Amino acid sequence: MSEPGGPLRPGRGRRRPSPATLGVVRVDADFRDEYPGGDATCTEAYASLCRTGEALLGELDRRIRLTFDMPQAAATALAVIDGAGEPLTPSQVLARTAEVAGEQQPEPLTGPRVRPARLGSRPGASR
Repeated sequence: MSEPGGPLRPGRGRRRPSPATLGVVRVDADFRDEYPGGDATCTEAYASLCRTGEALLGELDRRIRLTFDMPQAAATALAVIDGAGEPLTPSQVLARTAEVAGEQQPEPLTGPRVRPARLGSRPGASR
């Protein structure tokens, strides 16, 4: 993992330490009182998994910056362009970059656009 405090970067000051340095997440002793029916073990496991994922993504971004001297988003876009085998429009690069990142792009709107009704025109709504 990255070193706490890390080197200074221009305009950024000191980097935050990796979330991994915080260790496993533990809930407070009053968890059951505060969240009746909540499962402390599941909550700790889920929160720790999220923290681990955040640490891994931060390390990946750090390594890409050190190796390629560019942000991860730029490296991903270049990888998409390189692997396409054909010219791509900016919209195609965006869509494929989102696919690589596991995000879904909304489908383009087709047909007539529907505008929401005014609040006063809904049954039971007051003006």
